[in-house]
Amino acid sequence: MEVLNVRQFIVPFLLVVALSTTSSLLVNAQSDSEPVLDDAGNPVLRGVNYVILPVGGGNGGGLQVTSPLYIGPNADESALGSSVQFSPAVDPKDNTIKISTDINVKFTSISLSGSSTVWRVNRNKDQQTMFVTVGGVEGNPGRETFDNWFKIDKYEDAYKFSYCPAVCSYCRTICGDVGILTESDGGRKLLFISGGILPLKVKFHKV
Repeated sequence: MEVLNVRQFIVPFLLVVALSTTSSLLVNAQSDSEPVLDDAGNPVLRGVNYVILPVGGGNGGGLQVTSPLYIGPNADESALGSSVQFSPAVDPKDNTIKISTDINVKFTSISLSGSSTVWRVNRNKDQQTMFVTVGGVEGNPGRETFDNWFKIDKYEDAYKFSYCPAVCSYCRTICGDVGILTESDGGRKLLFISGGILPLKVKFHKV
């Protein structure tokens, strides 16, 4: 008679239970967050077009794609920039975008040859400086799409974007806020991520 090793069954079972519990807690925590509001005081919704506008002077106009694939504010502070849509990583039945939850951001008013318009993180050769660019993948939260998930957090009287994905529990990254970097030659301002920068304060306007 074959003798079964109980450990062979118990360990995988406990691992599945632990992973399921962690996933459930993540979904519940993100689903219970309060909604992000647009500049009219209404909840920001999945699949609806918005423009992202810097709050305060000196940071330019609405966000858009700059050359070649970087994202930054329009040089004209009165410009609305390109429209975007948000899609959360959890609870597809809930159309409300929540504070501090993983979301994809996608430009919807433009198309690019050879690239998607989904936001993603691109790292410099030193792996320390991280820029926000297009070219990401929408959906499928996990290790393969780890660079494509952002969060909207409260910041003073408005909001900010941050990068610290929760879609992969064992992945390691550098978390930080999204801010503006002016190049040494005074050229275009690029959105980038760093733990020691002043976040870009933004609001959302439905279009």
